[in-house]
Amino acid sequence: MRACEAVTACRSGTSHRGRQSQSSGTSWRAALKCVRAYRYYLRTGCRMDSARVEAGHPGVPDAPHSVEEMLEFAGGFGRFQMWMMGVGMVAFLACGTNMLMPEILMPRVTEAFGIDKLSADLVGSIFFIGYIVGLPLWGILSDSRGRRPTTIIACFVMTLFGSCVFLAPVYSVLLLMRFMCGFGTCGVFNGVLVLTMEYCDSSKRAIAKSTFACFWSGSLFFLAFTGWLLQNVSWRWLITLQVPSIVATLVLGAWLPESARFYLVLNRLDQAMQLIIEVAETNQAELPFEEQHALEEPERYIMSNSNVEVGSPGSEGVNVDATDHTSSTGMRDFHRNSYGATKENTADDDDGGHDYKGFERAKLAREPSSSSSFDSALGADDEEMSVSAWQSVRELFSRAVLPMTIGVCWIHFSMSFSYYAIAFAGELISVSNFYVGVALGAVVEIPTHFLMFVFANLIGRKRTVVFFVAIVFLCVLLQSIPAITDASASAQTALTLIARMGSLGSANLMYVIAAECFPSTCRSFGMNFGAMAAHLGAVLAPVILDSISWGLILVCVLCCTVMASLLLLNETNGQELADK
Repeated sequence: MRACEAVTACRSGTSHRGRQSQSSGTSWRAALKCVRAYRYYLRTGCRMDSARVEAGHPGVPDAPHSVEEMLEFAGGFGRFQMWMMGVGMVAFLACGTNMLMPEILMPRVTEAFGIDKLSADLVGSIFFIGYIVGLPLWGILSDSRGRRPTTIIACFVMTLFGSCVFLAPVYSVLLLMRFMCGFGTCGVFNGVLVLTMEYCDSSKRAIAKSTFACFWSGSLFFLAFTGWLLQNVSWRWLITLQVPSIVATLVLGAWLPESARFYLVLNRLDQAMQLIIEVAETNQAELPFEEQHALEEPERYIMSNSNVEVGSPGSEGVNVDATDHTSSTGMRDFHRNSYGATKENTADDDDGGHDYKGFERAKLAREPSSSSSFDSALGADDEEMSVSAWQSVRELFSRAVLPMTIGVCWIHFSMSFSYYAIAFAGELISVSNFYVGVALGAVVEIPTHFLMFVFANLIGRKRTVVFFVAIVFLCVLLQSIPAITDASASAQTALTLIARMGSLGSANLMYVIAAECFPSTCRSFGMNFGAMAAHLGAVLAPVILDSISWGLILVCVLCCTVMASLLLLNETNGQELADK
């Protein structure tokens, strides 16, 4: 009898602890919902619970939400975003391996093909030429045909031709393969970066870029280790360097999602809502509305974010802090313009009632139609699945966005030019072992990536760029004084190292600023256009330094122009991404 009582008591205690644990988990979820609701109220001035039950569908909001708000409902920065960063790490490791491969490849190719130093240097230069040529093409395709298919195709091109480099029978074929490898690498680099930025909030974008940059620098470790292991075998065995590219192709093809913002720009609201629901499921978050009804009538729940100011002050846009999302005239005008519809019976706006009518155009846009085989190959199922290839070009050079385009491109060019000019002007690390020197080159860059995201979130994007540029200016200015550099070789090396870290930090941060400045309609092309200016600076740096004797003074002048160019950009820290 006592044994039975003991078992009963044990079961009762276990059941009580289970209910207590379940109650604790429920309270944590409720607290998390309260925090998200409070953050949403601070950002938009609206309450998450200001929804009414209509036609048996709970959670219909008073006004459609932006992607940024929907991602907040879907768990904020959760498992989905962590998975996106993991995919990006693999992709950046592959991109870095292909771009920095000449560090290991050129000495072996010189011996294998019996070419001179100039021809060996061309192996690295031809990659950058292909990179620059591919940037505008992949950017336009990404904005017009989709982030996901463009990135996957670019990764396939990078892997295929990167592997063919080690199978080239003659030197000319090797150059062609390197050109095509560079052509594909740029599409992977910027495609993955844009997708990750569009799924992260403001505070996590700098962290994502910093993490990717660490894996980019980490590719030098992989190159040095693989080259050291295979230094006594044929150079063609270096094809094992393509392992990260093969893995990246498989991972991107299997798990890379499309951008919800891209679907919104095309008015594909149902597909954008489907992606938001998948994000919520991955993050194990509960959306505050009925998912099935949101898929049937997505125009009630989600919209393009036209409230974020794009361009210089005074451009078209609505200040999100000063806008009443439930009854403002600007919001009603936005519904007319974006969905081709008018809200009838708006006299009941004050009591939260809405009669969403006139969305015939939005519904017709979701009906399937005929498509070409090329569109189907790129993931475009109908005419609304793609936009004009020139739309992103026109948007990038429009009156509202042009100042940002000029500022981003010039700062990219100046900082990249400074980085390579400083690297060519002084020897950073002198060691007897070649492979150790390559690995140490990555070690000195990794601290810069961490400083970049800390300061970018702490003091703002523009102030962080000013901080890094000021470091470059002071170090280069001190290097120009013979009394300092001639006195100690270690002082010269230290100044060169610090200046290189400053230019690297500002150059990496410009990718984040570009993603936050440009709207979704031209974000990929805008970032690629800025990257094209950066690589143009990298190509011109050694040529100009060989032609003039005052190259370091030119770097100081460029730093001053960067300070002035920052006036063309708005501070984007804490700002939502604009869609249109």
